[in-house]
Amino acid sequence: MHLGENTNILWGMAKLQTPEEQFLANVGDALRVDGLSVEGVAKQIEIAPSTLRYQLARPGTITLRTACKLRDSLGVVL
Repeated sequence: MHLGENTNILWGMAKLQTPEEQFLANVGDALRVDGLSVEGVAKQIEIAPSTLRYQLARPGTITLRTACKLRDSLGVVL
């Protein structure tokens, strides 16, 4: 058996989300359900809206401090 024969198995696997990606997906869901804007939440958690937008768009950049503030503000599991 060659490696080339097993590539179909690898390509057929579903892409797994990292914990950061899953958390931010949950944050996005909470924003939509509650009808909140990024700007409003940013003001509530005392962070610049541009910083929050940047971190929401790039899961690897979210800080623990921001994640905890979002958890407390939106009730999203961290």
